[in-house]
This record gives sequence, C-alpha cells and structure tokens, in this order.
Amino acid sequence: MLVSLLTLLMLFQIGDIHDPKTEEELKVYGLEKCRIVEGIKTRNGKKIYATTSTYTYDGQGRELRWEYRYDDGSLYYANESVYDDNGRRIKYLHYNSNNQYDSYYQFSYNQQGYKSSTKHFNKAGKLQDQWLYTLDQEGKIIREDHKNPDGTLRTYWEISYNDKDQVIRKDIYLPSGKLYSYMISTYNDEGLEDSFAEYRADGSEKFLLNFTYDCKE
Repeated sequence: MLVSLLTLLMLFQIGDIHDPKTEEELKVYGLEKCRIVEGIKTRNGKKIYATTSTYTYDGQGRELRWEYRYDDGSLYYANESVYDDNGRRIKYLHYNSNNQYDSYYQFSYNQQGYKSSTKHFNKAGKLQDQWLYTLDQEGKIIREDHKNPDGTLRTYWEISYNDKDQVIRKDIYLPSGKLYSYMISTYNDEGLEDSFAEYRADGSEKFLLNFTYDCKE
C-alpha cells in the first residue's frame, strides 16, 4: 500500500493532506476552537468503525495532545505537539495503540512562514519517508512529492481548491504519471471538512470518513 489510512489520518491532523484551514486561518474565521470529536469510517455504505477524539491544551490554548479512540474506548493512536519560539508546530510525537511512542513527524517552514516539508522518522531517528511541497504565490500547496528516505519519488499529489481556498480534491500519481487514486473533500456551512473519501483510479470507493465537530464558545 502506497499510502496507509493511518498516514492519511496523521496528515489530516497535521494539516498537510486536506485540512480546510490552517490554525491562523481558523482564527480569522473564528473557528480556532472547533475540533473533530467523532469520525465514522465506511466502505460502500457499510460502517467499519467509529472513533472519538479528545484534546489537551497548554496555557496559550495550543494543542498539546490529541487522542484518537475507537467507540469502545480503546486507543487508536495519539499525537503530542512540539512548538518553536514563534509558536509554530515543528514536530508531532506519535504514540501507537498501546500508548507507546514509536515515531515522529518533523515540519520545516520557508522564509515566508509557509510549511515546506514534512519528514517522518522512527523513534530511533531514522527517516522513513518525506513530503516536499510546491506552493503557489499565495502560499497554498499545489503539489506534494511523497519521497522515500533516499529521495526517490514514491508518489506525487496534485491539489485542487474551490473559490474559498478549501482543498476539494487530491490526485495521487505514480512516478510514471499513472493515476493511482484520488481524494475528495466536502465542507459544512461553517467551512469545516465534514467528509473525506479516497477512490481508486477506476472510481471505486476505498473508504469514506465523515466528521462531527465540537465548537467551543
């Protein structure tokens, strides 16, 4: 499998795959306190599992820990955030279903402050894979190169936006240029992503995720 569901969920959380807005944009829209509290995964209309999410914050309101649990309460995975002096998230520590630290994701930014790459390491610090981003003039990611540790291309992703600058589609291509799969996102009236689906190149559904949010006053 070129891209696992866990990886897609991880990247959804860190905002590289299809997060509708960055933290800064969420604040502009007044949605910075909205977080996913439930996700339901289905395939061809049949429920596979449901999950709930809980969050822990620091005194500045920044997300410190995010737990993703099945509907029976058992842990799916958890992440802990590390920030730099500018308040940017620079690392996610990943914990497996046994709540054991097993890997981390490290983020880099360009001089304009936009995210330029994500690197995935195991707990020993060995690079596992990486994503390098091509940005447009407004700083939106329009292409992601998913690479192996040696720098060879695994897949590349082309991103499409709507007129609200929300990611609505990602096409995943093999290095040969052949379409591997594509992902579609939809949004609710508040601008929050309420569904995310991946389809094979022939249009058959791989999975569908539906999200429920809790927005604090």
